Amino acid sequence: VPALAIRRPTAIVDADPKVTERARKVIEHLAASKSPAGLSESERKRFTPQWITIVADEINSAGPLGSVELLAHSSDGDSKSFRYRFRFQNETIILSLKLGATETIEHLGISLE
Repeated sequence: VPALAIRRPTAIVDADPKVTERARKVIEHLAASKSPAGLSESERKRFTPQWITIVADEINSAGPLGSVELLAHSSDGDSKSFRYRFRFQNETIILSLKLGATETIEHLGISLE
């Protein structure tokens, strides 16, 4: 039934390709079982080696990356939030990124779409 179909968010214009490139690097680091550069202290504590291994397995089982789309961008004072859709061959991953005043990654969220 089309009325019950899940509507996926539409991509928006990417006005900050440097942040998009940074998001790509985050996914690349995680896929290589490495902690992403620039995590805040609290995020470094959350992204333990065990957690990174789980995330790496998920990313690596998703197949080759096809595209990256910016879904949302917002600012709140000194912080900026971004949400991306990473379309892999076998899976779609949503990455949420919140950057603080010093461009440190204050929050990093990863989920399947």
